[in-house]
Amino acid sequence: MRALKTCGAFAAAILAAGIAVAAGAREKEEMLPRVSLSRTENPGGPMRNLKTSAAVAVAILVAGLAVAAGGKQEEDALLKVDREWATASSEGKDVDRIVSFWSDDATLYPPGGPVVQGKAALRAFMQKSLATPGFKITWTSDSASVSADGTMGYTTATNSMTAPGPDGKMMTTKGRGISIWRRAEGGAWKCVVNISNSGP
Repeated sequence: MRALKTCGAFAAAILAAGIAVAAGAREKEEMLPRVSLSRTENPGGPMRNLKTSAAVAVAILVAGLAVAAGGKQEEDALLKVDREWATASSEGKDVDRIVSFWSDDATLYPPGGPVVQGKAALRAFMQKSLATPGFKITWTSDSASVSADGTMGYTTATNSMTAPGPDGKMMTTKGRGISIWRRAEGGAWKCVVNISNSGP
């Protein structure tokens, strides 16, 4: 949307400039005596300048709409991947499926716990978590943003995790998190960093 607003403002500025130029040229023409057209005179006059400026403004606005639409599609695609990951994690049945959303060099920063780095360590971490009786994690993606070149992005989410507390009783904690994504070869999105903390 920022790109669309910028292009729209630029297009409006060009159109306004074209109108000003055309108006100025028209005023000058009215002040000069009428003479026959020569071969070197602009046959379109100020109206031709105005039409040219309008055409350029429209072209810029159309380009801005295309950029904004493309960015929205990329963000929606990333959100879809993150939601698929949340579903697989919530079901807690397929460790391979859950881990497949991570890149090989990914890093996890769990709240109140040690850093987990690398896919092998992440797999072991998930296997241990899912083997804990009553363990469950889920999250809801809030938003996504993708870089202009489409190679990096991030998602934000609110999460909920149920696990045994210090006294052994099951407890549920709410949190907030952010995931940083990188597009891998072949176009698939892979999470490279995830960090979360306790929510209010």
